[in-house]
Amino acid sequence: MSARQQKALFLESKCGQFAVRATAIPEPSVDEVLIRVEASALNPSDWKIQQFGMVVEEFPTILGWDAAGTVVRVGSAIQDQFAVGNRVIVQGWFTDGGRSAHGTYRQYLAARPNTVAKISQDFPLESAASLPSGLVTAAFSLFNEKAVPFISLYDGKESSSSVKLTPPWEARGRGLYTGKPIFVLGGASTVGQFVIQLAKLAGFAPIITTASLHNVKYLKSLGATHVLERSVGQGHLRAEIMRIAGGPLALAYDAISRDESFALSYGVTAPTGELIIVSPGVFPAENRKKVHLANGLFNSPVNKDVGESLRMHLKDLLEARDVKVSLSTDANDNSPLNRISLT
Repeated sequence: MSARQQKALFLESKCGQFAVRATAIPEPSVDEVLIRVEASALNPSDWKIQQFGMVVEEFPTILGWDAAGTVVRVGSAIQDQFAVGNRVIVQGWFTDGGRSAHGTYRQYLAARPNTVAKISQDFPLESAASLPSGLVTAAFSLFNEKAVPFISLYDGKESSSSVKLTPPWEARGRGLYTGKPIFVLGGASTVGQFVIQLAKLAGFAPIITTASLHNVKYLKSLGATHVLERSVGQGHLRAEIMRIAGGPLALAYDAISRDESFALSYGVTAPTGELIIVSPGVFPAENRKKVHLANGLFNSPVNKDVGESLRMHLKDLLEARDVKVSLSTDANDNSPLNRISLT
């Protein structure tokens, strides 16, 4: 392999196989940074795209949506934003309406600033790689004040990708929602952990979540006030959630978003309340509850302003430990991607 080549993990065709092979190291444009990718996290969309042939239409392609590494070159137009040696996180992105993927499963990635955020020089890169999609999904679905309304294809109701709260990483939003309850279904999930932390920063209380009992101590350290055993009956859970909250909730977040979870998350949401989901679902059209489908992409135009704000404040959030990262591979132990190395 020549000095101007790198190794990358390609998905060779729709529903095809993954293969590691050489490809050219990209030449960054004037408004791009070249990042040496040193850690890349797994994302459920990887296996879904491969197994179901969804979204992407142009092959061979490189998947991977969450990575961390070091800036090795900076385009001439953005040298006021980045410097060689900066440690950063980066999120992969789609173009052409999702047909083409630009992923992180490679040794070097050229990216524009709207997909890149600086982190501390001593922050562990393996931990940082799990930040982009999980944190962004939680943050944008809660705090994108400029989310645009649309008519949902799933139930025909008006919705948006966010409940449009004030961002708590900005001074004006810190503690703004003190005393307001929130329910987070799936608190130990990657997205759920970030929802809990951001809710705490925004002042929400109580913060009620469901999880396995072995996660109780950890989730309370993130800010959950009540952790309910997820395996008990939904009737019991629903009654306990509403008892703690004092009735149906104005805001609930379903970080699992499967058919079996929707019954609970939708059920505890107040008649005029709002529910955020991370995967599509179908809900009663006659109900006035608003259901928001999260959009966790830095590169999405609707997230431009909130993305810039979060990227500017991320380093401070991490240094103050207002946002913590849990590095766990348990859920991915059976993935073949765990056994692939690009080194």
